[in-house]
Amino acid sequence: METKEYKEYQKAFMAGLCPFCHAPFVSATKKTQGNVTSHHFQCQNGHIHHEVLFKESIKVWNMLKIKQKGEDKKVKIKLKTGSEISGDPRYPKGVEKYMKVDKVNDWYDQVVTDLNTGDIVHEEHEPLSNHK
Repeated sequence: METKEYKEYQKAFMAGLCPFCHAPFVSATKKTQGNVTSHHFQCQNGHIHHEVLFKESIKVWNMLKIKQKGEDKKVKIKLKTGSEISGDPRYPKGVEKYMKVDKVNDWYDQVVTDLNTGDIVHEEHEPLSNHK
């Protein structure tokens, strides 16, 4: 949670003013090495501010699983959709999966898509009783 003081600090800094004395910045330097960027700002009263930014990318995987049960408490329909890591080296960025198992209508659907290209890499639509 941002405090009132931090918001005021950011506001002054973004306006090009020293957050402590509100004097304008007279010099600024920037240095980038890999995923780290370093900024140095100095105001006319000599205050020095050093800002370091780290840039990192992460992949978030999500998977939604739904089960619909009948009055007898037995699962009638299962649905699974989302992205996940693939064990196949041809799909290093993972795959998007959609799978529906419908016991009521004896039907099975599955579509697997390469997250990198959007190409369908596996697809099945068949009676559940025929599915292996």
